[in-house]
Amino acid sequence: MRNLGHKLIVFVLLLIVVAPSLFSQVPSWSDAARRLARQAVVVVGPWQAARLIVRNESSLPAHIADLARDAFENELESHGIRCLNAMDASVTIKLTFSENLREYLWVAEILQADVHDVVMVALERFAAAMQELSVPSVVLRPELIWTQTEPFLDFALLGSPASRAGHLLVLEFSRLAIYQRNGAAWQLVDTQPLEPPRPGPRDPRGRIVLSETVFSVHLPGLECSGAVSAGGSAQKIGLACEKSEAWWEWSGPDGTLIGGILVAGRNFFRSLSWFQPQSGTQVPAFYSVAPVRRDGHSAWIYTGTDGVARMYSPDNRLLATFMGWGSHVAGVLSPCEGGWQIVASGSADWKATDTLQAFEVRGDQAVATTRTVELSGPVLSMKTAEDQSRVLLVVRNWSTGNYEAYALALSCSR
Repeated sequence: MRNLGHKLIVFVLLLIVVAPSLFSQVPSWSDAARRLARQAVVVVGPWQAARLIVRNESSLPAHIADLARDAFENELESHGIRCLNAMDASVTIKLTFSENLREYLWVAEILQADVHDVVMVALERFAAAMQELSVPSVVLRPELIWTQTEPFLDFALLGSPASRAGHLLVLEFSRLAIYQRNGAAWQLVDTQPLEPPRPGPRDPRGRIVLSETVFSVHLPGLECSGAVSAGGSAQKIGLACEKSEAWWEWSGPDGTLIGGILVAGRNFFRSLSWFQPQSGTQVPAFYSVAPVRRDGHSAWIYTGTDGVARMYSPDNRLLATFMGWGSHVAGVLSPCEGGWQIVASGSADWKATDTLQAFEVRGDQAVATTRTVELSGPVLSMKTAEDQSRVLLVVRNWSTGNYEAYALALSCSR
């Protein structure tokens, strides 16, 4: 009995030491779901409306199956495949979670016209069990909205949520275009030329600020105000522009405002002194800024040109610094516990694919609430949507060379 007790103690100690590294090395069930979805995308093709039917015929716990479905659907939508409940969808995907004695088998049956295809992935039971021990409470769900070969700087959706938006504004450096949804695709209905001062910066910044059907456009040296027709169709864009210093404003969830000047010929900002109380310190040059709720009070996070993210109080007292983030941050209202969250891009070189992760600020700490989501390329711009429930971002896809627009939302995994 004494030898048995000694062996049990040694086993427990080894488990404590080895388990963390062991858990970190097992393949992710969400990765398996995304792999399966990418196989389905090859068969279905992008820009389709699909009816998704899910069955769990395995011993996989219901909440894990729900999260696997989320990861599968999330990956489909990131490639432009919209999952609907409509019976008349052009594609039906039957996702089945099954198993044998050694592994889980996830099968996707694809019914499209007269074609019946099957794709599948396998996940070892041990790996799935390890993943179940650490499941995030929030899931990032990027949805591909638009893609084109020519560069664009920003976009805005007229309608909510993104999947039901009726019109899409796309801002290029020399024109503003509006598209109308036609089934699963977008149809161009009007354009307006833009004439910002030339020569433009190498990496221009641009932004659309939308309030229902009224909007403003900000480009280096140019500011425009406009509107689109209300109702079911937007056939024309009304637009009036004038030369202006490139100053931008950002609004927090409580209505507070801050501002910044886009430095001439560059892609970063300097803070506006007349927005800053005299008691505060000067905020260093920054790429992006986002509001945050910290212990019930407002604060602002700036991503500096020196690679450091800094959090300031409304009177510009430095509250905290965060390392390892990229150049882009945006706030979003989470439907889950925790409320307001910060979505930050990764710190990889802009020539590599980028990542996104959501954080909740607690005191002077930023606590990750989601796993990282890998994108198709670097983030070029990112902002909070008008309804504060989504983050809108522009990405350069390194595989295709296209420029892509995504609407990112948070969903509760439990």
